Amino acid sequence: MPPGGRGSGNTWLGRRIHNVSTHYPANCMSMLSTTDLITRVTVPALVDKMEFSHRTTFLLAGICLVVARSIIAEMRSMIALLITSAFYGIFRSITIVNQNLTVAEYCTERRIEKMLPNALGFNMVTKGILVLSLGQVLGWLADFSGSYSLNLHAQNLLLITTCVLWLCEMYFRDDD
Repeated sequence: MPPGGRGSGNTWLGRRIHNVSTHYPANCMSMLSTTDLITRVTVPALVDKMEFSHRTTFLLAGICLVVARSIIAEMRSMIALLITSAFYGIFRSITIVNQNLTVAEYCTERRIEKMLPNALGFNMVTKGILVLSLGQVLGWLADFSGSYSLNLHAQNLLLITTCVLWLCEMYFRDDD
């Protein structure tokens, strides 16, 4: 799927700034897609050189994604929206690139041949179920409230909950 394709956040971004000229949403979506594409190509090499774990990279990018989405939700200036869209594209790309790599890190090295296909399959099925169910709920929330900012903050709440639970898991797992 291309970086600017369905699911990249471009739909809500276009709706978020629907009160302005059509050039502004197009520019913001182009900025998001361009930084997304560039980051998908460059970040894996940089992360490998810095020797960060994929899990840590995913977690940090997720937290930055929350910040970028919160800024976009409350943004009023078009220049600032363009800049934030660029950062949103970067952080979104980092999370997408590291999704399957993070799953691979959870598999033990001695059983990776058996575990990895099952873990990736389970991840894909779970992600599909969550996207289909939570996507509908979040869409209903946006339609019912008429506020796309509220929708973005609801997405952030889900991501923050995931990050907090993941940090707890990392903390207690490291103590063992």
